Amino acid sequence: MGKKNDDGRPKRPMSSYMLFANDIRAKLKSENPDAPITEIAKLTGAAWKECDEATKKKFEKKHKAAMAKYNEEIADLPAEAKKAGSKRKKDPNAPKRPMSGYMLFCNANRKSVQKKNPSLKMTELSGVLGKMWKSASASEKKSFQAEAAKAKKKYDVALRKYKETPEYAAFQGSKGASDLLKKICKAHDIPAPRGKKAKFPKDPNAPKRASSAFFLWSGDQRPKLMKKHGNNVAAVGKALGAAWKNIDAHTKAKYQTKADKAKTQYTSQFNKYQKSKSFKKYEAARKDFNKQKKKL
Repeated sequence: MGKKNDDGRPKRPMSSYMLFANDIRAKLKSENPDAPITEIAKLTGAAWKECDEATKKKFEKKHKAAMAKYNEEIADLPAEAKKAGSKRKKDPNAPKRPMSGYMLFCNANRKSVQKKNPSLKMTELSGVLGKMWKSASASEKKSFQAEAAKAKKKYDVALRKYKETPEYAAFQGSKGASDLLKKICKAHDIPAPRGKKAKFPKDPNAPKRASSAFFLWSGDQRPKLMKKHGNNVAAVGKALGAAWKNIDAHTKAKYQTKADKAKTQYTSQFNKYQKSKSFKKYEAARKDFNKQKKKL
């Protein structure tokens, strides 16, 4: 049997990325003992992007096995008991949390460390910075800690003031939108989004939008660039963008013709789909949700 929630409902298995994160977290923390959880999360994301396909497949295999077991366990549960939890929604208008003394120290020293160690990956650079902070004297840390404390006081004042604004009240009210969305989806018999999402779901039956000329070209070029850049997704994306800007007119025109043809086909399929029951059902649900959301 898998892990259980407090109410006895089976816990949904972690994604392949989260399994990887759990596996590497202890190492990152030991290399960066004073790093806040947000910095460890960034390092984990960078490490995932940089790891090879074999490593990713290993964790994907674990995730699939756990999901198969989970689906077996919830198969006979009532629909309400199958609902999973979700992450807390972040307020985009709230004051930004200040950096810690450690993070200020890292920002002040990152460029010099990168210059001295140009071949190191982001996670490895952070390990070097973590050791530097650990070996720094109390007097060296003092200025960064003082700056962090000053920023924290300023943040606390800004947060208190923000909690008195209409934006804060509106955000607190928006939390009810996710419950409304689930209610609307159930009433119109369409799949509701998981967790606390308050954005109306995409229609899974609608025709898929056509790709642009750039994306069609990128799809043909990506395999060789992934090999060239060691599966570094960020580096490949940057290389594709730069190459597309300098591509010859003949090649660009060829892919633009393909994109135009795909767009014409999509438009025809979508016009036909608009007459279907599925489209009308989703549109009715969308209008109902938008109308009731204004009353929240």
